[in-house]
Amino acid sequence: MFLNQYSHRIIDILNYINNSRIKLDQTTPFCEGLVKQADPNGLRDYCFYENICVLSILTHSTFLLKILEHKLLPHFATIKNNFSESIERFCNHISNYIAFKNLLPISSNFYNDYRVIKSLQCIFPLDVFNPDDLRVSNSLMIIEKYLINNQYILDPSNQKGISVYDNFILAHIYLKRFNSKAFDTFDWILNQSLSTGSWPDYINPQTFQGSSSGHSLKINSEFIIFFRQCVIQENKNELNLLPFIPSSWLPTSSTPLHIQNAPTEFGTISFKLSKSSFGFTFELTSTLFKSPHLITLSLPVNILKINEASVPANLNSQNIIEFKDGTISLSIYI
Repeated sequence: MFLNQYSHRIIDILNYINNSRIKLDQTTPFCEGLVKQADPNGLRDYCFYENICVLSILTHSTFLLKILEHKLLPHFATIKNNFSESIERFCNHISNYIAFKNLLPISSNFYNDYRVIKSLQCIFPLDVFNPDDLRVSNSLMIIEKYLINNQYILDPSNQKGISVYDNFILAHIYLKRFNSKAFDTFDWILNQSLSTGSWPDYINPQTFQGSSSGHSLKINSEFIIFFRQCVIQENKNELNLLPFIPSSWLPTSSTPLHIQNAPTEFGTISFKLSKSSFGFTFELTSTLFKSPHLITLSLPVNILKINEASVPANLNSQNIIEFKDGTISLSIYI
């Protein structure tokens, strides 16, 4: 098995992480168990972002060891749980004794400047905190109150300009919280694209022209990831279709919403949502090597009823349809 060839490297990485943790810190005991690193100015501190990256590595590495049924899995699973507890203790101390409010920290001394956008990456892409966590909500409020200009987030100290990547991160976080502000930020990003349909890394806040070289691979990748998260998501053993899209993306009489040969962790799927006189028609075809326990289709409109032409489907709420078969045809009345 491919993973078996690299299991020793996984163990080496996990041992390195564990040995890098600060076991005793009399000055800041609430940081014990975390990793301490130097910032760009050479000052060493306990940075929340670096530590949630470490937690993500521990989480994914122990998952791989579980697949391998590795004998050291219990040992490293305990280390991962202890590290998660250290992060929680760190967050609680910042909230209770420094910020006096439930917030995501930036470091052992800071919580309320632009760097909070990095802390919010615990939601996306790292996915190690709950999107509805009160600390996430309050940290988002800091961004909305002090750092958002119109529809974009701006670091006033960054001479390069507006970071397109950071704005994609903000849009992803809103998307995780099913907040329509995701599309306000996304629309702003779309409007900044170059004539070639690409983006630079930074935008000049005065001219709104690229202030760095264009055609950024990193930014264009974020565009693809964001769009896919809007139309297809895998959630444990569920496949969610159109989990969160704005009503402006719904098909018109002449233009269907058509996704073709999209890869998922269950297999390849294609679906088409078309406008009709009574609402919409929906067709899904797939080639699955693993069947999801449930498939859902969500629409940003109230659904009155559905008629299934092939396999059973249920209207679970006003806008969510549930079914289990990878091939289905539906008439959706609105």
